[in-house]
Amino acid sequence: MVVDTSHHVISHIGASYADLKDNQYLQDVVRKLKPRLKTQGLYWENLLADTSYSSGENYAFLEREKLTGCIPAHGTYKGGAESFKYDQDNDHWICPEGKIARYRKLQIERELQS
Repeated sequence: MVVDTSHHVISHIGASYADLKDNQYLQDVVRKLKPRLKTQGLYWENLLADTSYSSGENYAFLEREKLTGCIPAHGTYKGGAESFKYDQDNDHWICPEGKIARYRKLQIERELQS
């Protein structure tokens, strides 16, 4: 089920077999819904989903579709490349060349906070 979170309107509903994980259905739903919204003159920017839809493939797909995915990483995600070191005191990562990599807030996060 897809719901417009601003207006609480159901935008898409579907059923699937239980043979795949949830994250393997996300791209199909987007491919079906996005063109339908476009024909109605509706622009889709952000996709909110729970952790079960988390996967690198889905994040890359959403980026190609120009959708901002707000999907939390599942509990097994450890963050950062193995060659990066996390500086807990300063809350940033340090790359192998000694440069600092900081997290930058996404536009959607700023909008949600205001």
